[in-house]
Amino acid sequence: MKDYFRLSRSQSAFMIPTALYILWQSCVGWLSHYWTFIHLGRDLAALLYIVFFLAHAGGMAGFAIWLDRRPEVERIKKTMLLSTVLTAVFTAAMAYVQGGGLFLICLSSGLVSGLFMAYLSHFVFQAIPVERRGLTIGIAAALGLTVHFIAFTLLFPQQEGAILYGKTFFASITALLIGSSALFLPVCRDYLWQTDTLAAPPERGSDSLKPGLIAPLVLILVGFFLSFGMQDYAATAFWLGGVDYLVYTRVFLILGFIGGGVLCDLRGKHMVLNSSFSLLAMGFVSMAFQYRGGFAFVGFSCVQMAGAVFSSASQLIFMDIARFYKKQVLVCSLGLVFPLVLKQFGIISADILYKTLGNMSIFLVSLIAIIAVLPLVSVLFEKIRTIGIVSIRQQSPVINLASTLDSTSVEMENGLSLPDHQSMIEPDSTPLDNQTIHEQTASGLADIAENFAQKYGFTHRETQVLELTLHGLSVAEMAHTLNVSEPTIKQYVRQMLRKTETKNRRQLLSMMIKEQNPG
Repeated sequence: MKDYFRLSRSQSAFMIPTALYILWQSCVGWLSHYWTFIHLGRDLAALLYIVFFLAHAGGMAGFAIWLDRRPEVERIKKTMLLSTVLTAVFTAAMAYVQGGGLFLICLSSGLVSGLFMAYLSHFVFQAIPVERRGLTIGIAAALGLTVHFIAFTLLFPQQEGAILYGKTFFASITALLIGSSALFLPVCRDYLWQTDTLAAPPERGSDSLKPGLIAPLVLILVGFFLSFGMQDYAATAFWLGGVDYLVYTRVFLILGFIGGGVLCDLRGKHMVLNSSFSLLAMGFVSMAFQYRGGFAFVGFSCVQMAGAVFSSASQLIFMDIARFYKKQVLVCSLGLVFPLVLKQFGIISADILYKTLGNMSIFLVSLIAIIAVLPLVSVLFEKIRTIGIVSIRQQSPVINLASTLDSTSVEMENGLSLPDHQSMIEPDSTPLDNQTIHEQTASGLADIAENFAQKYGFTHRETQVLELTLHGLSVAEMAHTLNVSEPTIKQYVRQMLRKTETKNRRQLLSMMIKEQNPG
């Protein structure tokens, strides 16, 4: 556990520019709203806020498509420097333009800034171990939001005059710092720009798998952010009406990014995604009381934390499924693009419902959205697990069971096989008949696992773990393939050992091979 929280150089190289990027994004989203409010009025302020984030999402997706063509790293660096300078100029210009020019400036700022996270999300995918991505992304987001909360809310809460100009220049300088740190800071220069950062995707990225994972995942995002945007709108409406203390619920947004990322790494994304829906549902309690008093603070704190936890989990899931696609940068970036777009869609929907049908309609639609998409979560993760196993079979159509037994033995020596039960990791001294150790096709291994599992009453998930064990995967690799935590994999193994009355996985595999080859 200590090693988990000890940040590597690669993690630091990602966190620094990413924290600055999230700080800039939070600042400019806020500034675009207030400059438009001053120059063009309340109605256009809401519209421009939405236009900015739509343009930002489009720019990010566009840069991701370009990066998937594997351009030279030097071209990427020059483009990032140019986009950094343009982003800073456009941000500063918000304070001096009016009318249609303000729309054009905000639109341009959103578009040119998209390269930052398109590139950095791919760097996480390539350079950060899967079991530490949540911590990396969570800390980076929390750092950026913390600085924004302190500077924009606690220290300088004013929204007019010199303070508004000062906040604009602060955001502009932050934009310059993003590119400067990514290009010139030693740790970023040494780790972000390694020549293999944009290496070609592995062979298993073939489109022949046709995984179809993005559609159900997008439906889950639509349901969540429809409900989240509506509750955010409702709370903000009362906040602007005088409930100023709701601003302090931002602390729970920051904690949600860190906690959500850590839980994704240690306990699995399936559990975290379901937890985010539970937190969101708790916001209904305060909504029922019209966001008054302590109910307002507790309810909106849950909503803020739910949004952060869900965003962390969904971004990591997009990175998980990117390994099944050729356009990996685009798929990684979709985890950032969709929340930006869908949250605005939820806010627009809430505004329409509130003005036409009243506050209760927001409550009902939010509740229906959560109930409708929750079953899709289980369906999505089961598809990810199944496709992961199929992908492993395609990569290794022929397996040598002798090497599998050897790798299982190595895992036991490294303490990866059930350290909590000493009797389960004792070495199996029974010699194996060499004739029973031979090469098997992937489909043959699946049949062996299925037959053995039926005989001893293994569950569906235990059968999957057994097949992955036959393919020689480690505990960490199995956890990643099945989208669960490592302790969960070890629990499945314990149950299999108990059912077969064996002491360790090597003995379990030996028993299975002998039963399949009795002669």
